[in-house]
Amino acid sequence: MNYSINWLVVEILLTQAAISLVLYGLYVALFLLSLYALSRRRSTCTKLLIIASYAMAAMGTTQIAVTVATVVQNLNLLQGIVEGNQGKITSMIRVGRGLNIAAGVTFVVNNFITDCIFMYRCYVIWSCQMKPIILPALLLVLTFGIGCYTTAIPEGTIVYEHAAYILAATTNLCFTALTAGRIFWARRAASAILCPDSPTPRRYMIALGITLESGAVYLLVMMTLVIGDFLNLEMLLITRAIAQQLMGEHRSDLHVGICWVQKYGGRLRVVPRSKI
Repeated sequence: MNYSINWLVVEILLTQAAISLVLYGLYVALFLLSLYALSRRRSTCTKLLIIASYAMAAMGTTQIAVTVATVVQNLNLLQGIVEGNQGKITSMIRVGRGLNIAAGVTFVVNNFITDCIFMYRCYVIWSCQMKPIILPALLLVLTFGIGCYTTAIPEGTIVYEHAAYILAATTNLCFTALTAGRIFWARRAASAILCPDSPTPRRYMIALGITLESGAVYLLVMMTLVIGDFLNLEMLLITRAIAQQLMGEHRSDLHVGICWVQKYGGRLRVVPRSKI
């Protein structure tokens, strides 16, 4: 193995870890804010979201732990190369493969949880109807399956990896379009029967903004991951670090948005379902 090449990898991983830790600090702040917003709601669905929030925080923390462990593993690998310790080199290479699988698993599970939150939000906005979410739900399951496959068999699966990113983006577009379209149509119906000074149409626009913002962030993450695969190793690892932490921050921000919809949901149901 080449000493200079492995030291370059360590430098890149240190940069990746530093970026991840900074963004993780922002994620923790948003996570606490989402817990505060969720704790103000007293319902069975809220308890479910709190559990999901804790699960996502655990996965995000696991991602950081894997990132730091990868840096330590590469430092030990570099030490083994310098010392000429073949046993240590072999051991660290084996550990590195395990860490790569762990990183892939946490990312796939994180993405699946995020998509499930999108699906739940769409389900609620559509008055708990199943038909509108059947197609994106199937895309969600397909994305998760391909993600698991690329994690289990990483060699030569770059095409499947890109397919998973594209499917994830398509699933997000479906959920965003369904949710935003429903809110926009409800706003038009509400505006037709309410007085001009009513605050309800404005609340619809805020909900619409939350929906479009969350969808845009998700698409940005997927685009970053696809572009990163075509760049050099340094940019690949850095873009993945940014994308993974953006996913975590996006989930917490999404929870705050869901709390807003739940908080004002009862007040927004002023339009008969037949008109929406």
